[in-house]
Amino acid sequence: VRPKGCFVAGISINAFRQDVVLADMTNAVLASHRMHFDDLSNPDEVISKSVIELNKLIEKSDINRDRLIACGFIIAGAVDTVKGILRSSPALGWGTVNVDKIVRKNLNIPIFLESIANSKNLTAHSFGSTQGEDNVLLFNASLAIGCSILLDGRLIRGSKANAGLIEN
Repeated sequence: VRPKGCFVAGISINAFRQDVVLADMTNAVLASHRMHFDDLSNPDEVISKSVIELNKLIEKSDINRDRLIACGFIIAGAVDTVKGILRSSPALGWGTVNVDKIVRKNLNIPIFLESIANSKNLTAHSFGSTQGEDNVLLFNASLAIGCSILLDGRLIRGSKANAGLIEN
Protein backbone atom coordinates (compact mmCIF):
# COMPACT_ATOMS: atom_id res chain seq x y z
CA VAL A 1 0.00 0.00 0.00
CA ARG A 2 1.34 3.40 -0.93
CA PRO A 3 1.00 5.58 2.20
CA LYS A 4 0.15 8.67 0.15
CA GLY A 5 -2.20 6.76 -2.17
CA CYS A 6 -5.27 7.50 -0.06
CA PHE A 7 -6.14 9.40 3.08
CA VAL A 8 -8.59 9.15 5.94
CA ALA A 9 -10.12 11.76 8.19
CA GLY A 10 -11.27 11.61 11.77
CA ILE A 11 -13.55 13.68 13.99
CA SER A 12 -13.89 13.11 17.72
CA ILE A 13 -16.45 14.83 19.93
CA ASN A 14 -16.76 14.49 23.67
CA ALA A 15 -17.67 16.87 26.49
CA PHE A 16 -14.07 17.96 27.13
CA ARG A 17 -12.61 18.40 23.68
CA GLN A 18 -13.24 18.05 20.01
CA ASP A 19 -10.58 17.05 17.46
CA VAL A 20 -10.24 16.71 13.71
CA VAL A 21 -7.38 14.85 12.04
CA LEU A 22 -6.09 13.78 8.62
CA ALA A 23 -3.90 10.71 8.21
CA ASP A 24 -2.33 8.66 5.45
CA MET A 25 -2.76 4.92 5.01
CA THR A 26 0.01 4.14 7.52
CA ASN A 27 -1.94 6.13 10.13
CA ALA A 28 0.67 8.87 10.08
CA VAL A 29 -1.02 12.12 11.09
CA LEU A 30 -0.68 14.73 8.36
CA ALA A 31 -2.67 17.49 10.06
CA SER A 32 -4.79 17.91 13.15
CA HIS A 33 -6.72 20.61 14.95
CA ARG A 34 -8.05 20.62 18.50
CA MET A 35 -11.24 22.59 18.91
CA HIS A 36 -13.14 23.68 21.97
CA PHE A 37 -16.77 24.70 21.92
CA ASP A 38 -17.92 26.80 24.86
CA ASP A 39 -21.47 25.71 24.10
CA LEU A 40 -22.22 22.13 23.09
CA SER A 41 -26.00 22.44 23.31
CA ASN A 42 -26.63 22.52 19.54
CA PRO A 43 -25.47 19.22 17.97
CA ASP A 44 -26.06 20.37 14.38
CA GLU A 45 -23.83 23.40 14.95
CA VAL A 46 -21.07 21.46 16.74
CA ILE A 47 -20.97 18.73 14.08
CA SER A 48 -21.17 21.19 11.17
CA LYS A 49 -18.38 23.38 12.59
CA SER A 50 -16.24 20.27 13.15
CA VAL A 51 -16.67 19.33 9.48
CA ILE A 52 -15.83 22.91 8.44
CA GLU A 53 -12.59 22.62 10.45
CA LEU A 54 -11.86 19.30 8.76
CA ASN A 55 -12.40 20.91 5.35
CA LYS A 56 -9.92 23.64 6.34
CA LEU A 57 -7.35 20.97 7.23
CA ILE A 58 -7.90 19.29 3.88
CA GLU A 59 -7.31 22.60 2.06
CA LYS A 60 -4.19 23.42 4.11
CA SER A 61 -2.69 19.95 3.72
CA ASP A 62 -2.95 20.15 -0.07
CA ILE A 63 -4.03 16.52 -0.43
CA ASN A 64 -6.10 15.45 -3.40
CA ARG A 65 -9.69 15.45 -2.08
CA ASP A 66 -10.53 12.59 -4.46
CA ARG A 67 -8.09 10.43 -2.48
CA LEU A 68 -9.90 11.05 0.81
CA ILE A 69 -11.74 7.75 1.19
CA ALA A 70 -13.56 7.91 4.53
CA CYS A 71 -14.12 9.74 7.79
CA GLY A 72 -14.22 8.03 11.16
CA PHE A 73 -16.52 9.90 13.54
CA ILE A 74 -16.15 9.07 17.23
CA ILE A 75 -18.67 10.49 19.67
CA ALA A 76 -19.61 10.14 23.33
CA GLY A 77 -22.87 8.18 23.55
CA ALA A 78 -24.89 5.35 22.07
CA VAL A 79 -24.62 5.17 18.29
CA ASP A 80 -26.41 3.24 15.58
CA THR A 81 -23.49 2.49 13.27
CA VAL A 82 -25.69 1.15 10.48
CA LYS A 83 -27.84 4.30 10.18
CA GLY A 84 -25.14 6.77 11.26
CA ILE A 85 -27.32 8.08 14.07
CA LEU A 86 -26.42 9.10 17.59
CA ARG A 87 -29.19 7.63 19.76
CA SER A 88 -28.30 9.53 22.93
CA SER A 89 -25.38 11.25 24.57
CA PRO A 90 -25.97 12.04 28.24
CA ALA A 91 -22.46 13.52 28.51
CA LEU A 92 -23.21 16.02 25.74
CA GLY A 93 -26.87 16.50 26.62
CA TRP A 94 -27.89 15.35 23.14
CA GLY A 95 -30.76 13.10 22.10
CA THR A 96 -31.15 11.54 18.67
CA VAL A 97 -28.94 13.19 16.02
CA ASN A 98 -28.50 12.08 12.41
CA VAL A 99 -24.72 12.52 12.32
CA ASP A 100 -24.35 10.91 8.89
CA LYS A 101 -26.76 13.40 7.29
CA ILE A 102 -25.05 16.44 8.85
CA VAL A 103 -21.56 15.27 7.88
CA ARG A 104 -22.45 14.24 4.33
CA LYS A 105 -24.04 17.64 3.71
CA ASN A 106 -20.60 19.24 4.17
CA LEU A 107 -18.22 16.37 3.35
CA ASN A 108 -19.04 14.06 0.48
CA ILE A 109 -17.32 10.87 1.67
CA PRO A 110 -18.51 7.84 3.64
CA ILE A 111 -18.47 8.19 7.42
CA PHE A 112 -18.12 5.49 10.01
CA LEU A 113 -19.73 6.44 13.30
CA GLU A 114 -18.73 4.78 16.55
CA SER A 115 -18.92 5.41 20.29
CA ILE A 116 -15.77 6.30 22.21
CA ALA A 117 -15.81 3.10 24.29
CA ASN A 118 -16.39 0.86 21.27
CA SER A 119 -13.70 2.60 19.24
CA LYS A 120 -11.20 2.10 22.07
CA ASN A 121 -12.18 -1.55 22.37
CA LEU A 122 -11.92 -2.17 18.61
CA THR A 123 -8.55 -0.40 18.44
CA ALA A 124 -7.11 -2.40 21.35
CA HIS A 125 -8.49 -5.62 19.82
CA SER A 126 -7.04 -4.89 16.38
CA PHE A 127 -3.72 -3.22 17.25
CA GLY A 128 -3.19 -3.05 20.99
CA SER A 129 -3.15 -4.75 24.33
CA THR A 130 -6.13 -7.06 23.73
CA GLN A 131 -5.06 -8.19 20.27
CA GLY A 132 -5.96 -11.86 19.88
CA GLU A 133 -8.50 -11.79 22.71
CA ASP A 134 -12.07 -12.41 21.59
CA ASN A 135 -13.84 -11.59 24.86
CA VAL A 136 -13.18 -8.15 26.32
CA LEU A 137 -15.08 -5.90 28.69
CA LEU A 138 -13.68 -2.39 28.47
CA PHE A 139 -14.62 0.30 30.99
CA ASN A 140 -14.19 3.92 29.96
CA ALA A 141 -14.28 6.37 32.86
CA SER A 142 -14.22 10.04 31.99
CA LEU A 143 -17.09 12.48 32.44
CA ALA A 144 -19.32 9.43 32.75
CA ILE A 145 -18.69 5.71 32.92
CA GLY A 146 -19.39 3.61 29.88
CA CYS A 147 -18.25 0.25 28.68
CA SER A 148 -17.82 -1.78 25.55
CA ILE A 149 -18.47 -5.49 25.30
CA LEU A 150 -16.66 -7.71 22.81
CA LEU A 151 -17.92 -11.32 22.79
CA ASP A 152 -16.50 -13.92 20.44
CA GLY A 153 -14.76 -11.14 18.52
CA ARG A 154 -17.95 -9.13 17.90
CA LEU A 155 -19.18 -5.96 19.56
CA ILE A 156 -22.41 -6.26 21.47
CA ARG A 157 -24.48 -3.19 20.63
CA GLY A 158 -27.88 -3.84 22.24
CA SER A 159 -31.37 -3.38 20.84
CA LYS A 160 -31.14 0.42 20.79
CA ALA A 161 -27.37 0.64 20.27
CA ASN A 162 -27.01 1.30 23.99
CA ALA A 163 -25.12 -1.74 25.30
CA GLY A 164 -22.50 -0.41 27.68
CA LEU A 165 -24.00 3.05 28.00
CA ILE A 166 -24.39 3.95 31.66
CA GLU A 167 -26.52 7.08 31.75
CA ASN A 168 -27.23 7.66 35.41
